[in-house]
Amino acid sequence: MHLDQTLHNKAEVCFCKMSALIHKADKAPTPFIADFERSLGRVLSKEFNLVSERAVKSAMKAYSGKESQAQVKRIMATVDKEMAKFGSDKLVDTVEESIGVFYKEVTSRFIREFKLREPKEEVQKASRPVGQVSIDFTLKDRDAINATQRLTVQTAGKYYPEQLRDKTNEVIREVVLEKGLPPEEAAIRLEAEIRGALGVKEAASVIPTRFATNPTAYFEIVASNASVTATSLGRVIAMADAGVEKWKVSAVIDSRTSQICRSLDGREFTTGQTMTGVEKFLGIQNFDDLGSEFGFTKDGSVPKWADSGLGFPPYHHSCRSTVVPVF
Repeated sequence: MHLDQTLHNKAEVCFCKMSALIHKADKAPTPFIADFERSLGRVLSKEFNLVSERAVKSAMKAYSGKESQAQVKRIMATVDKEMAKFGSDKLVDTVEESIGVFYKEVTSRFIREFKLREPKEEVQKASRPVGQVSIDFTLKDRDAINATQRLTVQTAGKYYPEQLRDKTNEVIREVVLEKGLPPEEAAIRLEAEIRGALGVKEAASVIPTRFATNPTAYFEIVASNASVTATSLGRVIAMADAGVEKWKVSAVIDSRTSQICRSLDGREFTTGQTMTGVEKFLGIQNFDDLGSEFGFTKDGSVPKWADSGLGFPPYHHSCRSTVVPVF
């Protein structure tokens, strides 16, 4: 990708509160995007680990060594109460701010590459904060940022679903109700089993087991979907603003490419039609409605909303396809 020379040589992007991962923008967008996904995934994983660790400790405080259904319910209620705290205001602020910075930067690169929008007059570089872009953004861009922020936070908060809750409940029930275990031995096993069900080995560490109990893998997917969504929204809106009538899907073709993306690679759609889908996407307020309107298929087939041109990448979890203009 050909970047504006000033951005190419000078700009640095700081993902706000993720200060440990500052990445120079003079590199190609691929590592830039990868760094964003890693940093966002780590923030989500760290928060989940801390909440899970508190849940484990609270569960052990609630455990009295009694073999009863009442004891099972008491411990599970304690775990549920702690896990409900995932998604603190601080976490939400960090996620939202980082997505806002990412959207503007990645969209600016796209606009510059294809010369889709005139940049506003340059301010003095000495007074311009690191990472600040010089592209004018519209109210539609703001709505796109807000929608990506809102749905990413909600998706992350869905990590403690019924399957994980049921698994935790199952291991608590098995250990607590098992006859013949001395209380001390039962307590050691109970703690280990709850940690395993929640994917927690120790504070700030996870066990990479099955996906249902692997926060790291889950949050990597959440971060990937957020970056692809923000990138696609920014590109479609920029093309619509510039009067670009058509765009096409550009898939990464290798051994990892899904059948969906292979089928859609090179397909052309009208920008106006896709903007209808964008408008619908921007109006979605919750995770359940997102699934109803833009849900992924379970059989690997191309979703109807994608085949009709109303949608845009991601077309499935960990999708790497992107949007490019057709002139």
